[in-house]
Amino acid sequence: MGLRAVRHVSQQLWEQLPLGTELRWAFVTHRLNRNRNAILNSTKLFGSAFLHLLNVWTVIAIPRATHLYQENRFPPAPPQLVAKAAYYFIIFPLAYLSVAVSILILATVSVAAVLLLVAVIVAVVGSWAVAVLLLFILWLGLYRLPIYEIIYPRLRNWISSHNSAVYSPLTRETPTIRVVQLRPGGTYDRIECDLVSEPLAEASFEALSYVWGTVLLPCKIYVNDRPFYITQNLRSALQELRHERACRMLWIDAICINQSDNYEKSAQVRMMRDIYASAVKVVVWLGKGEKFTGSALELVRQFDTVSHDAESNWWKDLVASSRWRKLRGAFRSMMGSEWWTRTWIIQEVVLGKDIVVHLGPHQISWDLISRFISCRPFMNQFESFETPRFAKDVQELRLGMRGDEAISNTLLGLTYRFRWQAASFGSDKIYALLGLLKPDNPTLLVPEYDKSPVDVFLEFTLSCIKYNGNLTAIALAAGTDVQDISWCRDWRLRHDGHFSVAHFCTYPPPDGPDYSAAGTHAPVFQVSMNRLVLSLRGYEVDVVARTGEFYQDIINLRPDWLSALLSWEHIAGGPWKGENEFERSFNRTITGDGWSIEPLNWKSRIRHRGKPSRNQEDQSYLNLIDQVCQNRRFFLTKSGRFGLGPWNTKKSDTICVLLGGKTPFVLRPCAQPDGSITAENHKVLGEAFVDGLMYYKGSVEDDIREGKVAPRWYHLR
Repeated sequence: MGLRAVRHVSQQLWEQLPLGTELRWAFVTHRLNRNRNAILNSTKLFGSAFLHLLNVWTVIAIPRATHLYQENRFPPAPPQLVAKAAYYFIIFPLAYLSVAVSILILATVSVAAVLLLVAVIVAVVGSWAVAVLLLFILWLGLYRLPIYEIIYPRLRNWISSHNSAVYSPLTRETPTIRVVQLRPGGTYDRIECDLVSEPLAEASFEALSYVWGTVLLPCKIYVNDRPFYITQNLRSALQELRHERACRMLWIDAICINQSDNYEKSAQVRMMRDIYASAVKVVVWLGKGEKFTGSALELVRQFDTVSHDAESNWWKDLVASSRWRKLRGAFRSMMGSEWWTRTWIIQEVVLGKDIVVHLGPHQISWDLISRFISCRPFMNQFESFETPRFAKDVQELRLGMRGDEAISNTLLGLTYRFRWQAASFGSDKIYALLGLLKPDNPTLLVPEYDKSPVDVFLEFTLSCIKYNGNLTAIALAAGTDVQDISWCRDWRLRHDGHFSVAHFCTYPPPDGPDYSAAGTHAPVFQVSMNRLVLSLRGYEVDVVARTGEFYQDIINLRPDWLSALLSWEHIAGGPWKGENEFERSFNRTITGDGWSIEPLNWKSRIRHRGKPSRNQEDQSYLNLIDQVCQNRRFFLTKSGRFGLGPWNTKKSDTICVLLGGKTPFVLRPCAQPDGSITAENHKVLGEAFVDGLMYYKGSVEDDIREGKVAPRWYHLR
């Protein structure tokens, strides 16, 4: 259990800081922000409970005062004078005194409890934060820096240089590849192979799809009778895949491409689409498997014979059986293979004609295994795994490629869709998807491994702006910018930033047209690559005057999520008496103008005491609010508009419409290299929803010509 926890923490750290990224402390800041929010929310919750306790006095005092008033309306009769005096001057004061003392004690205890609880929370969360910080320092100083920033790069360069001795140059006249001729051998024989150069159009081979793994402990094989170093995972694959009596022709990128020759590597990557499409078979290597792997794959074959109508009962019987309990571990091990996390495997599987999955000595068709693990009952059994959903996405692309036309997605759309995947070289997060596009797609980049990943990401962003005709690439950079360049996303990261949001540019309103804050106007831009400045034409529409609290997850912060919306409503000027335009504007803002079913008032969707309704329509409404508001901050502009911006939006930030943008953007003035701050230089904080500005009325082009709109240059750094 302890080792599993360490691996889990290490995996999270790797996701925050993949190879090649700057070693920044941003994720520590993120953790501290989360802790601060947790403390504030807990304090508010108990403060609210304390205020509710004070209401007890009102509940008791009002009836008593009413009774006293009624008694004094008429003068007491003489026989009752003594009793009345005793009641008014002895019994009644004592009763009130006892109630007052009880409430005072209750209030004192409540305040003490709140203070004690806050102190405990601060101590626990603070200790946890210190522990995370120390763990990060140990991980960085004893593991990441010495091994992967010093030893690993030098070892990799030495291996590439050593292995390059086996290569002879490929002809540039026709598309030519090298193919590994894997010599036959037994289980314990040394691995020997030869490299054969052939024109791609004439070659007959199988292509291997696998995960490289690290080369901290390289394994030696023999290529053209010379020592050649590869990773342990590749060695295991070759050992299992070679025949005993016949040679096997395989295309393996780590062996067939001279990794020390960036020119050759770039040329071969440009051919990758044709290589995998030409392969007789694509062999997927998931690892050695385990004890019950064979039985698990046999179960997959049985499932393929089950009719669609009988699937439900088949799954019920399987899950209830002891057989399933034995096989769960085998499926868990299979889905835990690092192969599923690679970016390159998407292209390799989608383009392959015949895909065979190997787990040790066992093999099965890709179509069978992908259908099995992506069916709903299986996904319900392994909800914590992303593998089934990923397999389903890849299979959908694969089936799309079998049609008359290639995938028509944009490169940005594919890169964003599969941003969770990993790559040893940051540039491959983009290069690995080039083969999924039509060859004439204008957004295609030319693979150039002489360029750094940062240069590739900058080129990719500019290409998206130019050929897609919008600023979506800039909107996606918020919170994941590369080297503090606010307009360019670091695609090496396998997350959407420390405070991720459902981007307005990728999740348009479900109940209406796409946002069009700049109408149909295309981006107008210039770039200074030496200063890393992107200049865009746009115009200021407003300035942030006041902001609300930032809530990371409104719906899941029950019961505090209700107070979140109430506090936002208070900033907006509510609550309002009767329906008016302010209330309608607020409701449009918190739903991203994505809800049109009556009633539109969010309060009418809430059950008593702030509990969400069990009504499906109400639940859908709350889910929409969660999607739109999560990790965003409500703000009020100087002109009285309501909006939602990034979590770090603050007073005086500029709300700007940049030509080509689907939404307004939140910009913040920043310093030039000499330290001076000008009105033209800005950082992009992210996109914003501003009610009344999401759809441009009329024609931007006409309004610019007529002088109604006066765009100027914004220099983004």
